[in-house]
Amino acid sequence: MARMTVRALTSVLALLFSTSGMAAQETQPTPNTRPRIGLALGGGSARGIAHIGVLRWLEDHRIPIDYVAGTSMGGLVGGAFAAGMSPDEIAELLRNADWDIMFLGDSPFKYKTFRRKEDARAYPSRIDFGWKKGFRAPSGLEPGQQIDLLLAKIALPYSGVGSFDELPTAFRCVATDVNASESVVLSSGSLARSLRATMAIPAVFGPVELDGRLLVDGGVLNNVPADVVRAMGADIVIAVDVGSRSDPSSGGESMFTLLAKTIDTMMIPRTREALRCADIVIQPELPGVTAVDWRRSDEIAGLGYESAEESAEVLMPLAIDAAAYERYNTDRAHRRRTDSPAPQFISIEGVPPREQKQIGEMLESQIGSPLDMGRLSVALSSVTGTDRYETATPELIESPAGKGLLVRIKPKGYGPPFISLAFDLDNTRSTEFSMNARARITGYDVAGTGSEIRADAGVGSGLVLAGELYRPLGESPWFIAPRATASRTLSNGYMGGRFAAEYRTSRAGVGFDFGLNTSGKSQLRIGCDLANLRTSVRVGDPLLPVVRGNESFASVRWTYDGQTSPIVPTRGVLARVAMRRFFSAADSTSGNGLDRKSLERFTSAETSLSWFGSLSPKYRLFVQTAGGTSSGQHPLPPNDFTLGGPLRLGAIDNDELRGSNYLLLNAGLLRSVGRLPDFLGGNIFLGGWVENGSVFERIGHARVRTNATAVVVLETFLGPAYAGGSIGFDGRGRFYVGIGPLFK
Repeated sequence: MARMTVRALTSVLALLFSTSGMAAQETQPTPNTRPRIGLALGGGSARGIAHIGVLRWLEDHRIPIDYVAGTSMGGLVGGAFAAGMSPDEIAELLRNADWDIMFLGDSPFKYKTFRRKEDARAYPSRIDFGWKKGFRAPSGLEPGQQIDLLLAKIALPYSGVGSFDELPTAFRCVATDVNASESVVLSSGSLARSLRATMAIPAVFGPVELDGRLLVDGGVLNNVPADVVRAMGADIVIAVDVGSRSDPSSGGESMFTLLAKTIDTMMIPRTREALRCADIVIQPELPGVTAVDWRRSDEIAGLGYESAEESAEVLMPLAIDAAAYERYNTDRAHRRRTDSPAPQFISIEGVPPREQKQIGEMLESQIGSPLDMGRLSVALSSVTGTDRYETATPELIESPAGKGLLVRIKPKGYGPPFISLAFDLDNTRSTEFSMNARARITGYDVAGTGSEIRADAGVGSGLVLAGELYRPLGESPWFIAPRATASRTLSNGYMGGRFAAEYRTSRAGVGFDFGLNTSGKSQLRIGCDLANLRTSVRVGDPLLPVVRGNESFASVRWTYDGQTSPIVPTRGVLARVAMRRFFSAADSTSGNGLDRKSLERFTSAETSLSWFGSLSPKYRLFVQTAGGTSSGQHPLPPNDFTLGGPLRLGAIDNDELRGSNYLLLNAGLLRSVGRLPDFLGGNIFLGGWVENGSVFERIGHARVRTNATAVVVLETFLGPAYAGGSIGFDGRGRFYVGIGPLFK
């Protein structure tokens, strides 16, 4: 819908009549006599994509825009237009954005360093906490790095611009100073940071510190800045209001819908006041469109176009002739900056000199070649992939040495140290559940540059305390890692396929690794361990065998992690190889102390490979294979191999099958059937797989079991949650649910 004040309509008609007598062929205002037109674009998250359609309609009907101001998503679209982008270019920018990682709440897995990938697999929650001056949470659910990179594609060419009046179209955006409780109109300075400030939704994105102010989303106080456009000098102000109150029935009555409606209700009085400064108000009808429907950008833009078409009667008097509109576009194109300079140096701000040097080395490939936002985005994502920083924002600067690249680093203000939390739930048998709460504290630079200390603790069905000191050797890729572990776990024992006992296993030991980081995706470790091992029968026949004593072994482990997610990857390979040479092992005795058995000096080897690929954006195909051998020996529990449970023959109970050797081969397909709300999670998958595996003492005695599984998997912000059922070709079946790592 649209409305036009009598004052505005009278002004337009007066201009039309005054110019018609000057030349018979002139039926529309000339560039020298036409009214100056301003456009105010309101906030509304994904609903703001409708602004693109409005801009496209104005372009198609030769209505020039001389001033533009925006709030929140209206600031992004308005800023992109002001920077010289056409509506089609803005649409392509948003269409190609990876919305799955835009609101991830974490650095994308594929850009993380190897150790941070280890953390993400063990603790797949998207939220971490800190212990800087006490326990602290982040300032927002999403640090904003991917938004910053999106904004850089718009604003980077205008780094150092003196005033936003120098853009191809004069521009303003609106933010809110939460300390002063006042609206702030941003008209100069860093265009990228200004756009970031107007989009800083409280509790979702962290605030922006700019010129001594702490800024958040401008929609808090001025969601449709028509008054700002009027103050810029516009004769006619067109305001586009995409507030969700235009579709009060959308989204049902979920908690998040009610929250959005409550916020809208709070903003309505101020929005109505601001709209009094507008001559034409367009309120797109967006049925069923929610604030998080980013992936429907083309559809939402189309609805915006339709809304402008419905307002054609009041908009068309503002159109100019083809020649005048061509001159208008030529002037905008002339003022647009499209060059890609080759930075001659890199400057880092926001971190100590030592970290500046490290980050500079990560970005040095950007020096001397024309700036490419694709390559730069990958490099900056690798910087934040260390998980030490919230954002790494690029700008271009001038100096006597030439053009340079300035990268502003924003460290995480709540750590280090950082705290990762996890909750695991797993039904080990059809009627028995295992539950554990776990935490990991990671401290940086505690024993020299690049060093880390990890401390793990877990309570529940099992207990664990573990710590590791990781220390690089100088600036080389080599490192040392002494560690210590104490744990107590519960496991089930079976005889003839029937539950026999529940064992409690206690292990305490120390180890030392010497390793090599061969890349950001790969690591090699060579180590030795010494541990004390004790098992006891907690439930079941007390005369069943138990294991007690010390064990020592040397190990070699290699891991390659090239996947895109620790939950359900879109593509990539995860490979592991491990070999242990035991020099001594614990003894096994019966419950009455008789029938003592022991095994020393044997070799155990295990390997696994997981591959994921995408048949289309909705379908994920995967193949997993694994195997292990004890080189013809028969180790005692708990050093034997086990199968049973999800993706390890799910139709049977967890760890039901035990033996000296095993083989496993799985293949499956998952289909994305929906999504959880952004900031709360990702895809919802339905799918299934076929599992083939066997545990055996000799290959000739191997009995291959085949299971078929159907499952639903949810990518939540706390990690994966799943439920499924498996049935074996031998008739056995089981239903299982779980929270925690699935594709390990």
